Amino acid sequence: MLAPSVNMLVDTFNGHVNWDFGYDPLKPVNAIPMQFTGLKDRNGVEIYEADVFQLENYDDRGDGQRDTALFYVAFKDGCWVLQREGELFDYLFDSHADGEVVANLYQNPELLN
Repeated sequence: MLAPSVNMLVDTFNGHVNWDFGYDPLKPVNAIPMQFTGLKDRNGVEIYEADVFQLENYDDRGDGQRDTALFYVAFKDGCWVLQREGELFDYLFDSHADGEVVANLYQNPELLN
């Protein structure tokens, strides 16, 4: 991926704008673009594609015990969804206010293993 030909680069991992008046727009950038969902978690943190999302009070095993579970944010069939192991759990729109972003898949892929 090539950097845009402007003098700023948005760091998608923390949302900061980094001004760099000396970078070369033709030099590849070591950044992975992540799409903003337009939603925020219960703490007001913006939710992006590939974020790891934690839900509490989730019946993970179907035994009535409430646990904390981790999912990742994906865009499937025109909707933002929470997934785990490739399976749809819920639509993000329905769950975004009940959980929180704890990481993203690019920086912490081991969280969902």
